Amino acid sequence: MKAVLLDSVERDLVTAREAVFGWMAARTGKVPLLLKDEDPVWRQELTWLGLDFDAGPAPERPGEVLRVRDADRPAPPGPLLRLPALREAQGWSLTRLQGQGALGSAVLAFLASLGWPDRPNRSYLSRIELLRQFRPGELDPSPVCLDFADFTEIQRHFMEELTPAELLDFSFPFWREQGVLDEEPQGELRRNLEGLALLFSFELTWLTEFPQRAAFLVREPPPLGDPRLSTLALTLEKVRPWDSETLLEALGDLEPQTWEAAERALTGYSPTPGLPEILAMVGREVSLRRLKA
Repeated sequence: MKAVLLDSVERDLVTAREAVFGWMAARTGKVPLLLKDEDPVWRQELTWLGLDFDAGPAPERPGEVLRVRDADRPAPPGPLLRLPALREAQGWSLTRLQGQGALGSAVLAFLASLGWPDRPNRSYLSRIELLRQFRPGELDPSPVCLDFADFTEIQRHFMEELTPAELLDFSFPFWREQGVLDEEPQGELRRNLEGLALLFSFELTWLTEFPQRAAFLVREPPPLGDPRLSTLALTLEKVRPWDSETLLEALGDLEPQTWEAAERALTGYSPTPGLPEILAMVGREVSLRRLKA
């Protein structure tokens, strides 16, 4: 085998899985990975998964090129890596997953896990671990059904693994798409958003959710007009310095209903992790104004 050639014409998750296995076969076999179709959108989507390709024409002599095919698709002539049939994948694509806010690394791990005997943590492998554990002879020939409940758990795991800076950077296209930010955040705004990323990371499943939850740093939530919050604002006006530790002490034994109302007044949501931290990030002036509104 002198190269692995990706030449399927469909643009669905079945083909994406073929590409993932072709990439693993090429990299572990130390041969070029060639993409026949130069469609820039398809190439971009496969690159988003974490696949990288090599330049140059495919070898012309029979038997020198390995192709990858799902078991439900016709087999081309020549060397072939046959994958277990992937069922119930209709209607899903890399475009749809990317637009939903999935991580390319999570989709890569998910597609690479489809077709192996059950093994602990098989679905949570990084690119390096995928290549390290790639054993095509261990593939289970039985058909496998695509289960998006399983994928959601994998996605959540990879979201939790992100650093605050990565979460902000990966989610930025959705900040722009949702009309929350036009330009990448800098300075104090970026530091505060990274702080929120640290607070929210274990509550988020999709990248689209971060701008939805954290937009309150740049947008005013609806006013509540709750008299309890006006009283709370009077108490907080005396807080010096305005930091999370001092604010936590000032909040003291705040009754749960007032605590939840304060969260909604500040962020538009309740429950929200870290009310003292959010007060500190929003700042003294804006926090007091929102509590009094």
